[in-house]
Amino acid sequence: MKTKNSVKLIGVILLVSFLLGCASVSAQKGFQDVQSVVQSRTGLRTHWNQGSSEDEWVQETVKAMLDEKLSVDEAVQVALLNNPTLQAEYEELGIAQADLVQAGLLSNPIFGGSWREPDKEGKTNTEYSIEQNFLELLFLPLNRRMAKEQLIQVKHLVGNSILKFTSEVRTAYYEYQADNQMYRLHEKYMQAADAAAELAKRQFDAGNISPIDLAKRKADYHELKLKLIQIKTEMRSKAETLSRLMGLSDSEKSWLIKDALPQLPELDPQVDSLEDLAIEQRLDLAAARQETKIVKKGLKLAKFGFLSSLDVGISTEEEPDDSSVTGPEVSVGIPLFDRGQAARAKARAMLRQSQKKVRALEAEIRSEVRLETDRMQTARKSVEYFIETIIPIHEEIVEHSQKEYNFMLHGVYTLLADKQKEISVRQDY
Repeated sequence: MKTKNSVKLIGVILLVSFLLGCASVSAQKGFQDVQSVVQSRTGLRTHWNQGSSEDEWVQETVKAMLDEKLSVDEAVQVALLNNPTLQAEYEELGIAQADLVQAGLLSNPIFGGSWREPDKEGKTNTEYSIEQNFLELLFLPLNRRMAKEQLIQVKHLVGNSILKFTSEVRTAYYEYQADNQMYRLHEKYMQAADAAAELAKRQFDAGNISPIDLAKRKADYHELKLKLIQIKTEMRSKAETLSRLMGLSDSEKSWLIKDALPQLPELDPQVDSLEDLAIEQRLDLAAARQETKIVKKGLKLAKFGFLSSLDVGISTEEEPDDSSVTGPEVSVGIPLFDRGQAARAKARAMLRQSQKKVRALEAEIRSEVRLETDRMQTARKSVEYFIETIIPIHEEIVEHSQKEYNFMLHGVYTLLADKQKEISVRQDY
């Protein structure tokens, strides 16, 4: 009878362990949180390719965008939906979610059995036992809370990676767009140089200019031609970069972008509160602060480092005379050598380290905002100076040069040189 009761008790322990192990692993909730943050800050949508019904919609959306000239937002949207590096980044959420589920699981109970034959005639002595690490049960809630905090940290890190990625795509788009516009301006520059070279050849044939003047015009023309080749090469490099960021294959590279760079916006962001806004919203800082929370919880665990093991179980033994004994079993690790002092010291050092990293990152972010704000304001002043002063002056020079040429007050080379200078100024602008 006692043996039957022991078997039932062992069965109950196994059932409880099985029920604790029934946990699903799905990272969709974590991705939805990241998706929401990215959409609120960029207005664009992200997608995690996991073989869902939305995958076909993504392919159709990307194809439809590539059929038209891409705006900067459309290029970023294609990249968010299609870039394979981002898809790999999203898997961090799956790993963190799996770690969260694992943190809520007990290790499998250990079943033991022994069968001992008597040296004389008689029945076999049998013994069965089942043990479970009781410390895991005590620390299960804290381990799970730590894993939840780690999942939050991973969401911050993934979100930060996505936002940095969108900035990278925008930069690549504008650089490619600028090179396209530069190439068109340089073609106009080349037309003027070509005209000067052709005129110089005719004048030389007519004996009106010296060989050195002809050579100078040829040198100007070929230097500009080399520059045009270099710009074209740079354009291909920028196009390749943007194509890679958008996750496009060789067969999908027949795409175009809008022709001209956007005009200078009327207003810049208000700079007074940008530092505080960055401290409040930067996801890399949120991840660093989350690290401090995780380390604090780890410090709580380290306080129990002197408990190396605590196994609790039950065993039953059937004697050869048909009698049986059943009872609990306990095994405890004796903190004789390792009392957890090193683990606690390490946890305290890690906490101090994480707190200092947060303070350092806050200072770095404030410095970045101040530097970028200064760059933005300087760039605006420079562009406005081009628009209001430098370009109008060169337009006026070309206008007067044209009039003086018409009245034969100076030659065509002076007019061409003034026009080339105006085009060069527009390139700088």
